[in-house]
Amino acid sequence: MRQKFEEFVFDGDTLLGSQTVVNKTQGVPTLGIQLGLSWWLFDDMLNVALGYQFEQWWSVGRTDDSNADLTTHGIFIRGDFHY
Repeated sequence: MRQKFEEFVFDGDTLLGSQTVVNKTQGVPTLGIQLGLSWWLFDDMLNVALGYQFEQWWSVGRTDDSNADLTTHGIFIRGDFHY
């Protein structure tokens, strides 16, 4: 993970600025759930799935003063062709 923060201020005739860069490696706990139904079509050559998916990622981008969680969820449709 790499985070970069910059700030610039124009004070009359002078431009002032500062920058902070944080590099860190970390593990992120996750949870993923899919619920749905699937159907085999065309003599078991095509599998179609429809359902709902939920994912939660904790402490993504965690540094000393920064922290974020990520949540994704929604409906999915998937098709697999087998030959």
